[in-house]
Amino acid sequence: MSVFSLMICLSSFSQEEDGKPVISGSLSTDNRFLFADDNPWSWNENRIDLKIEHKFSTKARFGSDIWFRKFALYNDQDAYYKYPEIREAYMEVYDFLMPGLDLKAGRQRIKWGCADKINPVDNVNSYDLEDLWDFGRHMGNEAIKLKYYKNDWQFEAVYLPVFTEARLPLGNMTNALMPEFKLPTSYSTILPLSDTLIIPISLKLQFNELNMVNVMPKINLSEGSSGGFRVANRFGNFDVAMSYLYARDGLPVANQAYLSLDSVSLTSGQSYLRSDIELIYPRMHYVGAEVTGTIGSVGVWAEAVMVKPNKKYYLSTELPDFSSYLSNLVGIPITLPSLSYPDSLVLDNKPWFRYVVGCDYTFGNGIYMNFQFAHGFMHERTSDELNDYFLLRAEKKIMNEKLRLSLLSGGFAVSDWSNISSNNAFAWTPEIGYKPNDNTEIILGTRIIDGVGDGMFAKLKNQDELFLRLSYSF
Repeated sequence: MSVFSLMICLSSFSQEEDGKPVISGSLSTDNRFLFADDNPWSWNENRIDLKIEHKFSTKARFGSDIWFRKFALYNDQDAYYKYPEIREAYMEVYDFLMPGLDLKAGRQRIKWGCADKINPVDNVNSYDLEDLWDFGRHMGNEAIKLKYYKNDWQFEAVYLPVFTEARLPLGNMTNALMPEFKLPTSYSTILPLSDTLIIPISLKLQFNELNMVNVMPKINLSEGSSGGFRVANRFGNFDVAMSYLYARDGLPVANQAYLSLDSVSLTSGQSYLRSDIELIYPRMHYVGAEVTGTIGSVGVWAEAVMVKPNKKYYLSTELPDFSSYLSNLVGIPITLPSLSYPDSLVLDNKPWFRYVVGCDYTFGNGIYMNFQFAHGFMHERTSDELNDYFLLRAEKKIMNEKLRLSLLSGGFAVSDWSNISSNNAFAWTPEIGYKPNDNTEIILGTRIIDGVGDGMFAKLKNQDELFLRLSYSF
């Protein structure tokens, strides 16, 4: 009700000022099913993307982007959306306080970076990884942005008062980006029966249940806020920008493991435990650079970011009270030495670099080709975890550009160059698009995925699927 009330208020207000607001958007349906024996649905989304824009004068503008959607069929019941999602809702004021200075405040999408969908520098907004195949999708965040124009220079400062974690993949893609951590597999100690008699005790630790709990930062100026700046200029045929951001990573790391004991077998030395894992969101320094332009008739771009955690992050493990459990089990008091397990490093504070370089070109016969090489994906941390990705897309439009053929489309990933045969993945994603009119497009395609190793796309090797998307823009 609040969304429709807002629209009515905007309409009535705009009639008094500068006319009706501009309303645009799209209607779409996205249907996918797996190539499994029973062909289960992997995705069925129906969405109305409604954009409302209103200029109050030459000095101010209101903008919003609202999603109304429903997952009609889906294997994850939590994915059913009942309420509209406000992706953006902001006010923009031009020449704020001084000529050339613009203020934009509210929920907004702040895009940094120049590459095609895969942008290492684009870290201001929280990642929206709900649909893992929709590369580059971010959520809108509450933010204040100041942008100043002076000749060819652009200066931009951003401040986000509240932290929002990344939205994780749904359904059959959930495990692709799960954080990795190691829990102890055994524990050894000694039981002193007297000054001369001791009994060694060795217990194998097996976990019956793992429960992960996100610990969000406090909503205050120091815990949850983030900020940064960006400077850009044009030099000849190239746009160049540098940026810095101090913010929390939207993907968590394990911070504390609380182990509780379910049972112990004295004959086998096997102990069965429950573990509650506390996850926190680390602070990061992001230093970015980007350049885009043309060399002849070839479009080229490159961007890179140095990521450095603000400190070292450790996983602490709290072991259960074995003494009380064994005392109750054997019927006599047993006092074991103080039980502890050393902290393990889950994230070092050494910097790592993610980058992407790419180019595109349209040949004389009308074939458009786009190639990118990316080192590191947004969830990969530390230099040891960064994979390499080769991405290629070629398309040809025929029938007065009503039919688009993208038969050569996909990527190849390498996790370890020293052993490529055991650490690689590929995805072939051909599609055909048809536009019966300027506002409507129908896309039919498939994804064929295979790979070995622990890379993100190798984990999706059993998720081959066929998809059909229909969209209408207004």
